[in-house]
Amino acid sequence: TRQLAALSDQVEEARGKLILIGDHYQLPEIEAGGLFHVLSRRLPAAELTENLRQRQEWERTALAQLRVGLVDRAVEMYRQHRRLVIGQNRDDILSQAVDDWHQHVVETGDLADALLLAHDNKTVADLNELARGHIAASGGLDGPVLQIANRVFQMGDRVLCLTNRSRLGVLNGDLATVVNVDPGPRSMTVRVDRDLETRDLPDWYLDEGHLDYGYALTGHKAQGVTVGRTFAVIGEGTNQEWAYVAMSRGRVANTAYMICPEGVEQCTHLSHQPRGDPLGVAKSGLHRSRRQSAAIEFGFSPP
Repeated sequence: TRQLAALSDQVEEARGKLILIGDHYQLPEIEAGGLFHVLSRRLPAAELTENLRQRQEWERTALAQLRVGLVDRAVEMYRQHRRLVIGQNRDDILSQAVDDWHQHVVETGDLADALLLAHDNKTVADLNELARGHIAASGGLDGPVLQIANRVFQMGDRVLCLTNRSRLGVLNGDLATVVNVDPGPRSMTVRVDRDLETRDLPDWYLDEGHLDYGYALTGHKAQGVTVGRTFAVIGEGTNQEWAYVAMSRGRVANTAYMICPEGVEQCTHLSHQPRGDPLGVAKSGLHRSRRQSAAIEFGFSPP
């Protein structure tokens, strides 16, 4: 809200025109927000309604339902089409997601066509380690090794750039594939997905911690990404907006791997999900919306 107010003031002072573009059903603002949703209802707005990304009609329908909070209907459609895996053991669910991801990579021969997703950084880190282990074991990594902090990189690795550096031609969120590693000057060359051009990353960029593995991403990092298939781990902390973003990144298919907390069947509180219903417990977080509300939504007026 504060950033939008400052930007609006500058545009007004310059006698310019401000056009807002976005989707309030996706991940909400990190700080105080909610104005985009309000303004899109109060001001003239053009809305794009046709889904051109997902190829399957049933998945377009499921996403439309998930988008507006019809979680039960959406989840049932994913279950019917075998795009839903549920389990109580976190390690088993992560292993299953990575195994399915690797099978798709082997079948397509394209590491950039598949993406693992998770809500929290710890799960993303675990998925990255598991995924890289699969690629290394199958001979997908080659050449010299470059150690950067607690990460080891080789030719063939999938990486994620974490900071904008215009002189290097990389942006925060760029996904790329390592095409060369030079241990001498401690540098590497990567091919960036968005334009398939190569970039040279020097030692100072690497040593400052601006590079991570790119096999798995958080929902926030993946919000602008499109791939063939996604494999999304849904656990504690997920919500409706996060699930909508995660389950809409893949063109061909998107699979959800839901972690049901262990021991939940011992809970008998009437307000909780019934015992023996792991699906109900696993999807409970998807009923929660994190959309922010602007003060003007409540009709406040000065005294």
